[in-house]
Amino acid sequence: MPANHKETIEKALEELREAHKSQDIARLDTAQAALTEAWNAASQEIYAAQQAAGGTDGQTAENPYGSATGGPAGGGAGTEAQDVEFEEVKS
Repeated sequence: MPANHKETIEKALEELREAHKSQDIARLDTAQAALTEAWNAASQEIYAAQQAAGGTDGQTAENPYGSATGGPAGGGAGTEAQDVEFEEVKS
């Protein structure tokens, strides 16, 4: 996370904590909005940096594993499906 955003988020979070302690609803709403705004700004910058760097090492929001099938890359040993016996227990 960029340092300038981290500091802004930490300040907004501290203000939210103080508002919670004082149980001031108006102050809580303002502090929550400030924290949301700070987090959104940081998120946008992080997302833009990832896009500029060429993505996230082959991962996308639709396919977080980065594999062609959408499952974990490599698949591990014994990737074939197997039928197994099971017993359904009803309580």
